[in-house]
Amino acid sequence: MMFLRVLATALLLAHPGLPDPRGSGGVMGCYVNVPADADGYAVVFPERFAGCRLVADLFVSPADAAAPARLSAAMAAIREAAPQATVGTYLSSCLVGPGGAEASFHPTGRLSLVGLDPGDFASGSTDTRINLSVPAARAKMVDLTVAEVLRRRSRLLFSDNWANPAHAGPGQLPPWEDSLAYMRDLSAALHQHDVRIIANVAMAPGLVPRVDVAGLAASGVDGVALELSLLPSVASDPARLELAVDSYAALLDSGVAVILLPVVPDPVPGADVEAQLVAIEAEGEFLAGLALVLETSGRIPWVSHPFYRPLPPWYRRAVALGDPRGPLTSRDQGVLSRRFERGTVLVDCRARTVLVTFSTPGG
Repeated sequence: MMFLRVLATALLLAHPGLPDPRGSGGVMGCYVNVPADADGYAVVFPERFAGCRLVADLFVSPADAAAPARLSAAMAAIREAAPQATVGTYLSSCLVGPGGAEASFHPTGRLSLVGLDPGDFASGSTDTRINLSVPAARAKMVDLTVAEVLRRRSRLLFSDNWANPAHAGPGQLPPWEDSLAYMRDLSAALHQHDVRIIANVAMAPGLVPRVDVAGLAASGVDGVALELSLLPSVASDPARLELAVDSYAALLDSGVAVILLPVVPDPVPGADVEAQLVAIEAEGEFLAGLALVLETSGRIPWVSHPFYRPLPPWYRRAVALGDPRGPLTSRDQGVLSRRFERGTVLVDCRARTVLVTFSTPGG
């Protein structure tokens, strides 16, 4: 851990990074994947953005000539409601051009095929995926990405589609070392223009080795968003759970902002939409409790919350509880707990529930 602490100091001196919940008035909630036309929510429901310090990405089509104007208008509306918020924009790190399943959700987040050659693409790719094991292809993507982010006049990039190969079959994803090399080059290039970067990474803490986490912590990114925050297979295994806790500590210790994304199984056709939203909010409640007990070096993970829903009870829970009064403690059956200035948080990782007990009235 001493190596990671030294590394953290170097990273923090190199660039200012992203806001942290403890330094942001204790607001733990942030917004991720926000369409640019959601500026209306900031006008109609300003209370949902008041106090917000991080809107990870506003997305709009890079092929749209009016994209900069659309993003500027959305940013203006959000910043009026949340003047201290850092607001970013969305781009895929490795998918370009039209087509593919990704386009059904983010038809807007791919760079143009212009400037790329056939040899830049992964063999057998059906979704125009860049071969990150080719240094020349990575260099082209760095240049194209930086140019597009600057065209959008954004100071933060939410970079999607990073993945650790531990979660795929042999040869399906590039070696982690190649992804990290690209991540380092992209981060350095963006920092030259005072632009921050959050990498959305398919990586499950507790299922990847410590060296992979250390590489991510040293990659130069300002933030890491995780959709595989704590898988059931990790929560049910004491050794994996311990590794997950250590992995989060390494990331937070390095100065990297961590964002936990509440993900639930996709609904079946005809499923109750409201029930799906309730499930997402329940997962957010669990992740907020997990974030609190994981606090390291005064840094707490962010937790994403749907911008179109009312603020959850945990949104300012870090303020209500105060500072931690001891380290995280682990109990049997996947239970993590921690004492705070004004209460205690108990997280059942297997049941995915949280119990918060306040020691003072009004908590």
